[in-house]
Amino acid sequence: MDRFELSVQEWLGSPWTPGPVNLCLVFQTNCPGCFILALPQIERLRRECGPRGVRFFGLSTAFEDFELNAPEHTRALFLTRTVVGETSKALARENIAPSALEINFPIAIDRRLPDGRGETFARHELPGTPTWLVLDEERRILDGWFGHENDEVAARRLERWSRKGD
Repeated sequence: MDRFELSVQEWLGSPWTPGPVNLCLVFQTNCPGCFILALPQIERLRRECGPRGVRFFGLSTAFEDFELNAPEHTRALFLTRTVVGETSKALARENIAPSALEINFPIAIDRRLPDGRGETFARHELPGTPTWLVLDEERRILDGWFGHENDEVAARRLERWSRKGD
């Protein structure tokens, strides 16, 4: 299994401490699907699976639109729920107030390479955002998916790995 090597510029909230099963949401601040689907979903999964010991964190990265997927926009999101670019437009279309976004998990800001891409994103050749990674305590990648899966399927993935540790 590949080990998920993080290259973190900064943690927002308390730094993530790995547990036996962990779910990482890799997102960009200029990613409407990350905000309309993925962020609400990780909060639902956190409420359902967190009491069973699953730990959660986000990785804010960039692979395009570098001026909008910048660390300062991640800080603004985390601290004041300020959103930018296409995300702002999409939330307005969906009548979702940025202030209603729940982010109750630590977020790592991916260190940037000279070309603007996130170092962790590039190192692991991730397909895009949102990308979901299930990790063990040693940061080995156990499972993962790109895009959106319904809550039930995602929860079953986490439960499967949680049971393996019993």
